[in-house]
Amino acid sequence: MSSLIQEIEAIESAKPQNATTTPSLIPADAQQPQYQPIVDGVLIDPRCPSVLAS
Repeated sequence: MSSLIQEIEAIESAKPQNATTTPSLIPADAQQPQYQPIVDGVLIDPRCPSVLAS
């Protein structure tokens, strides 16, 4: 199971009531090595849902 899926499951288990995103954080986070497979996958095929399953 990918760490992304584990993170999503952890968020789901907390049953959050609301969330917010800060778009300015996305480019900074995309530079982090742990997210490189996701970024690479989206650049290859942005429609591919398997990017999140890797």
